[in-house]
Amino acid sequence: MYAKCGEIHDAYSIFTNMIYRDLISWNTMIMGLAHHALANETLKVFQTMLQSGTRPNSVTFLGILSACSHAGLVSQGWKLFKAMRDVYAIQPGLEHYISMINLLGRAGKVREAEELILGLPFETNHAIWGALLGVCGVAEKNADIAQHAARRLLELDPLNAPAHVALCNIYTACGKHIEEQKLRKEMGLKGVRKVPGCSWIVVNGNVCVFLSGDKLNPEADEMLLFLFESGDG
Repeated sequence: MYAKCGEIHDAYSIFTNMIYRDLISWNTMIMGLAHHALANETLKVFQTMLQSGTRPNSVTFLGILSACSHAGLVSQGWKLFKAMRDVYAIQPGLEHYISMINLLGRAGKVREAEELILGLPFETNHAIWGALLGVCGVAEKNADIAQHAARRLLELDPLNAPAHVALCNIYTACGKHIEEQKLRKEMGLKGVRKVPGCSWIVVNGNVCVFLSGDKLNPEADEMLLFLFESGDG
């Protein structure tokens, strides 16, 4: 509870004062630390867990792989991923592979992430290709991988708006304007629309949501004029 509320130090204090720690308590602490991107602390708790004689499970490894992903600990992540299978006989699941894709992609090892996907022991799905597409960005050096990921994602989910937008951005970055215009036309024919960005603000206790390009608010013109005049000053 403390970890989910952002009070990770209080959570750790309670954890260290526990007389008995079962697998659930170890996993809860590991996941909490990983959620707050405290990789070193996560790995220390994991080592202490092993020293206590508690055997990790798939949830444990999901936490430590996530921590490695946030911190860019590629070699450590690979070591733990292999230990999961070879030492503890735990078959990695979808979420473990996605953590590894994020870890490799964030470290700039996008091609290595693609190779991991191509060697998966199960059928790929939209989550796998979406994760790969997410770490590719629009850099030209990753364009071929990004296009492959986007196309595979669209094969599985033809109306996926983010995949369409990502592929359009890739075409633009690579100077493939004809392909971009063709894809945008296809989006219109299929009724695929980009989800607009939004901003939230609390005014006098009321939550107001503003969508990108939205002019339905009856005071939209006044607000735009105010923003224009404020920026001009």
